[in-house]
Amino acid sequence: MKKILILASLIAGLSAYAQSPQVNFNTKVGTAINAPIYQVDGSSKIDGAAGWAQLFVGATATDLKAVGNPVNFRSGAAASYIAGGVVDLTGVAFGSTVQVQLRAWNAAGGNAWLSTWPTSADKDGIQAGMSATFQLKLPAASDPPPLPANLDGLTGFSLAAVPSGVIPEPSTIALALLGAGALLIRRRQ
Repeated sequence: MKKILILASLIAGLSAYAQSPQVNFNTKVGTAINAPIYQVDGSSKIDGAAGWAQLFVGATATDLKAVGNPVNFRSGAAASYIAGGVVDLTGVAFGSTVQVQLRAWNAAGGNAWLSTWPTSADKDGIQAGMSATFQLKLPAASDPPPLPANLDGLTGFSLAAVPSGVIPEPSTIALALLGAGALLIRRRQ
């Protein structure tokens, strides 16, 4: 029995150190964090299932990767805010400094199925935006594990309409160049 208790204590202690750091995926925390996300007009709120948001984290601003799951916005008086709960930063070391960005999108074109950050293939009719990338210092490992870090440094933003055909086809570019050339020739005459 004594060996079982010692083994259980050892496993519990090791599992506490094997955990990943965590962050509070909340855009409103008392008066410390107030980062609403608005529609394209900059003032209309995003309400509930009309929009999605997800955290992206990396060692540098160029290697950000999605963490946790996308979550919907809050509804009613709390619309335009996210209450995504605690997100594990798997593969990130305690005590490190990471780059964080919040990305949000709204399936304004009727693409309500779009529950992940849109790729270039499915941006037609989408409104999307992202926060400025900011640094977040994670707490050091401890026993018991530290509380999740808040998103200190997060600022609010507005979505922007993503134009249809984000990358123009070569024929469109050629036609635009021909038109510009014709205007220059006409101007010289």
